[in-house]
Amino acid sequence: MRIWTSQEIGFYEDLMANGIAYCNKVSDFAKDNKFAYQWMAEQMKRRIGEPPLPEITLPVWAWYQYESKKKNKPPLSENAKTHPGQKEMMIEFDAPTENVLLSSFQLWHHPLNGWDLCVDKRTEKRIDEFFHADFNDKPADIQKLIVDSWDIIFDLNFRHKRLVTQHKKNRSIQATLWFIKKEWVISAVEY
Repeated sequence: MRIWTSQEIGFYEDLMANGIAYCNKVSDFAKDNKFAYQWMAEQMKRRIGEPPLPEITLPVWAWYQYESKKKNKPPLSENAKTHPGQKEMMIEFDAPTENVLLSSFQLWHHPLNGWDLCVDKRTEKRIDEFFHADFNDKPADIQKLIVDSWDIIFDLNFRHKRLVTQHKKNRSIQATLWFIKKEWVISAVEY
């Protein structure tokens, strides 16, 4: 499966030196959204298996499809805007399918922000009673309903008027995996 990841140069240097690289530090963004990232790590354990090394606790994030089937490779210019002044590497690689978990990038923002993905009107009405409360301030049963609804992000054929109308043409698909191996690398570009 051909995918792309944008990583700090140190990640790429580790990959070339050790033959394998993985994420071993939490970004500032992930610190603020720790619950969602832990949830994704648990989904990976459930769906593609445990990390092969005990020191691997965080997913490597990558793109399978940046905008559409025709525009699957992320542009360097977009990544440069996200991390101005920071040198990074865009690594293109071919990972075995069984090592990769795909999910909807647009729908990922629901777990990231603690929002529900409920399509059942009765459940949605129950959750909406606590709409203005922060996720951590909602009752445990409501939190569970919300978290249980997030599985939809893994259904790449999912369509629902309320949830994806703004993304009809563009379908960004992210990939998460535990590590990257040197022999998988196709190309790497510094930017």
